Amino acid sequence: MSLQYVWCLSVPERQVLTRSAKGRCGHQRPPMWPVKRARALLKCDAGSAGAGWTDEAIVDALDVSADSVGRWRC
Repeated sequence: MSLQYVWCLSVPERQVLTRSAKGRCGHQRPPMWPVKRARALLKCDAGSAGAGWTDEAIVDALDVSADSVGRWRC
């Protein structure tokens, strides 16, 4: 599967997603889907500080569907 979109995050975007991926939002715990989405987007990052994972690796690691990763990436 070839990637339609290459995901490169800026430093501020990476900071916001890293905060979201920790799953804490004040004193309340957010729903799990935004946390998984933030983690997936951090793994998709093909920039200099990113992991650059493939969609298949993200699906296996985070237990999400390939369709979801594809939608989140674009």
